[in-house]
Amino acid sequence: KSTVAASIAWNLAQKGFMVGILDVDICGPSIPKMLGVSGMTVQQSSFGWEPVMATSNLCVMSIGFLLNHPDDAVIWRGPRKDALIRQFLSQVNWGALDYLIIDTPPGTSDEHISTAQYLAQTRIEGAVIVTTPQDVSLSDVRKEITFCRKVGIPILGVIENMKGLTVPMPMAVGDKEEHQEGEHAAAAVGAHRGDNAALKGTIKMKSSIQIIDMNTNEDLTEVAIEVLKRAFPTRRLGFH
Repeated sequence: KSTVAASIAWNLAQKGFMVGILDVDICGPSIPKMLGVSGMTVQQSSFGWEPVMATSNLCVMSIGFLLNHPDDAVIWRGPRKDALIRQFLSQVNWGALDYLIIDTPPGTSDEHISTAQYLAQTRIEGAVIVTTPQDVSLSDVRKEITFCRKVGIPILGVIENMKGLTVPMPMAVGDKEEHQEGEHAAAAVGAHRGDNAALKGTIKMKSSIQIIDMNTNEDLTEVAIEVLKRAFPTRRLGFH
């Protein structure tokens, strides 16, 4: 989810919009690292907390900027999380934003409830549901759909991350056709909304695979591929 949130925020900023991204994953903040602003600190001004600027039109706020060390664990109960999220939304000098992207942790926890409550009086455009191609992820997605329905947040669509494995070899792409979880999640959203929700996109994993001689460190990838092709001339080979 953080990868998708950071990508959306970055792309909107690249189009010239004023964008803010708020990391409310209190116990596992990752947005600062993803946007290349780890180690930065939040400054206080007469207007409140000043968010960290990733670019001239992309500002970031995260508890990661408030920790003494990036590996420090945040061991907080609900009320402390709630108070910090309230501060993030009411005491940060966001300025005039076109978009505020909020990256939430997995599940339907205190962070989700607090965010939905404090933004209840605003016009929330909607939530983007992020899934991965496993049945257990789809189960979590259904809970997110139920949460959004209960708190009145529109669902904009579904993005399936880590879709298959793209191998840079002259062979088949390791993207199993039976992986339809993203489509199933989109269908579940459509059932909730009363329409046919589209799967907005899939983000494939890529990997560079080499076959080497462990004694000489010689790259044998192309040789191995040719051997496999000759051994199985009528087969369509792929990596999964």
